[in-house]
Amino acid sequence: MVIPQFATKNRTSLARDDHSMNIVPSAAFLDDSWLRLYRVTPLEPVVGGFSRSTVWKCNTAEGVAALKAWPVENDRRQELANRLRLIHHAMKVAREDGGLSFVPRVFTAFGNESLVFADGAIWELIGWMEGTASYVHQPSTEKLTAAMHALGRLHSVWNQHFPLAEHGPSLAIQDRIKKLETWTAATRNREYIELMRSKFNNALEVDLAEQTLHAVRLLGGQFQRQLGDLAKQTVPQHLVLRDIWSGHVLFQQERLAGLIDFGASRFDEPSTDVARLLGSLEPCDPARWHAGLSVYQETSHVPVEPARVYVLDQSSTLLAACQWLEWLSSSPHSFEDKRPQAIARWAMHCQRLRLWFP
Repeated sequence: MVIPQFATKNRTSLARDDHSMNIVPSAAFLDDSWLRLYRVTPLEPVVGGFSRSTVWKCNTAEGVAALKAWPVENDRRQELANRLRLIHHAMKVAREDGGLSFVPRVFTAFGNESLVFADGAIWELIGWMEGTASYVHQPSTEKLTAAMHALGRLHSVWNQHFPLAEHGPSLAIQDRIKKLETWTAATRNREYIELMRSKFNNALEVDLAEQTLHAVRLLGGQFQRQLGDLAKQTVPQHLVLRDIWSGHVLFQQERLAGLIDFGASRFDEPSTDVARLLGSLEPCDPARWHAGLSVYQETSHVPVEPARVYVLDQSSTLLAACQWLEWLSSSPHSFEDKRPQAIARWAMHCQRLRLWFP
């Protein structure tokens, strides 16, 4: 029986049953590391998304900051450290050389060291970005314009400083094709479908599971063919965010205040960020979706094809619904305190998928 498992490389799986969310920065840790230079004083843990990372809001000698711990196994410690150092360097370039104040500051010391290794985790200190992720509940043309303009400016800086030397096939496209192949095969397996149905007791969750599996049967093959055509093309690539969505875009009233959570960044095609952000800001309004895309195209120095962004958005929506199905069925205890938020995210993806049913 095919059981989809998608703990993507370079991303920490959301399915967890450990105590990693309870890492507390001790006084000894703060005193024995370079963090003492900034007189870091933890204020409170931050309750936010679904990542395994721990985040503490802190006071420092240079303002409020976020102290974040990335739990890591010893055999992957160097890999994660190297990736975070690259991301930190890219954030610094965007903020200091590119003049992008909406990119958080990375605190460093001793020759630009930005990491601390302690308590089975890798720690980073990032400037605190004021504002709220208010777009979904209070959307406006001004906010949409500001968000897409910011992404275009960031991509322009990163394309200048962090491009891949040669155009190549899109990793985002390849990832989606593989995952869709697995899910399409799974939905042909009656035993797997019955197993998924048995994992949920709540009527809404059962319905969402049914909708997700139905969407895979209806749309999976179509999306695979479209992605397959795109996979034949080589595209310009540079460092991109990958986890850019409405919850990571902060506003103060109508003004964009900051982008947060750069930890999933890697080299890929910029269309993957554009699709992810547009799909979360304007999931059900095609006119505003296209308006946001136009703002990005006018701002970024890297051209993106609308048809390519659209296919990435559609296929990502289907796979996001599948991912929530897997997470909530295989590791329900991981979401006990945030299950309503998780179900709301899952339901939104299913609502979008119904728009595309033949």
